[in-house]
Amino acid sequence: MSRAKQLFNQPQPTTRNHGDYGAYERLVEEQYIQMLLTNTLNNTFYADTQQLMDDAMVSHQEMA
Repeated sequence: MSRAKQLFNQPQPTTRNHGDYGAYERLVEEQYIQMLLTNTLNNTFYADTQQLMDDAMVSHQEMA
């Protein structure tokens, strides 16, 4: 494999996001911090209010 391919080779996505696109899984702790810092309770372009609340509840329970 060439040096350029080694430098710029992208890893394959490990999961799917709410929009059904490839995504990368993070540690539970990283997901929790992200939820605490960026969580919103309004509809977003990829999830409705109920789904965001459900995700927040699951995150809180996992970290408890």
